Amino acid sequence: MKFTKHNEFGHTVYKSGVYSATETNGRLYVSKNKKPMYNAGFVNIGAVEDYIESADFYDEILKSYGFEKQKDDLYECKLDGTSISAKYDTYKQDWTIMKQCENTPKTYTVLVGDMETMKEELDNLMTEDILEDDDYSDIPVMAAISTKNIADTMVKVDSSNMWSYGFNVKKYGDKTGDMFIQFKGRNGGPGEIYQYFDVPISLWRRFVSAPSKGHFFYVNVRSKFKYRKLTGDKKGKFSNAVN
Repeated sequence: MKFTKHNEFGHTVYKSGVYSATETNGRLYVSKNKKPMYNAGFVNIGAVEDYIESADFYDEILKSYGFEKQKDDLYECKLDGTSISAKYDTYKQDWTIMKQCENTPKTYTVLVGDMETMKEELDNLMTEDILEDDDYSDIPVMAAISTKNIADTMVKVDSSNMWSYGFNVKKYGDKTGDMFIQFKGRNGGPGEIYQYFDVPISLWRRFVSAPSKGHFFYVNVRSKFKYRKLTGDKKGKFSNAVN
């Protein structure tokens, strides 16, 4: 994204597509489709360009964790009655992630550009209350079942491209297991089944609670773990396939 500089009614204005940044009192205030995006201004046009270019990446990350966008600089997520918010600070150019707990809220600060740290902090917030809980009764996790019978244990899902899903650990107490995804076939019915190896149970639980399981799978699982096809021609097309 590149902004071009203009002079309108004595003010310096930068424009790029639907975005504009007007200079007032030494700061740049950004609008999208002529609607203000941020309450605070940016220090220079480079900061504006960097933020808008990275906004889509942060938007994808946060939505994959189940966050919903409330406004341009604020996202919120409800998880088992717990509220988690992510707010962007245009002055400091960082994100503040806050988890509203029963006692004291937990707050984390993530600098803009450090997306891996944001993922790590979100992982901590999403899983810290359940990582030590070995009672898997609330989500469908099976132990030591045959892959021949996996289709019988999978859970039907309301998704545009996914038919069902399941998870299998070698023994209760394991921290990782195999994730099974059955996609929809061409006729909209059950299609091919794929097995993804060594997926953390913490990631699995996030998948189960994600509002869009297809999107979460695409971002966090599909290219991140080794996999194999269990049905059809049994030949994987991507580089992380083992068959």
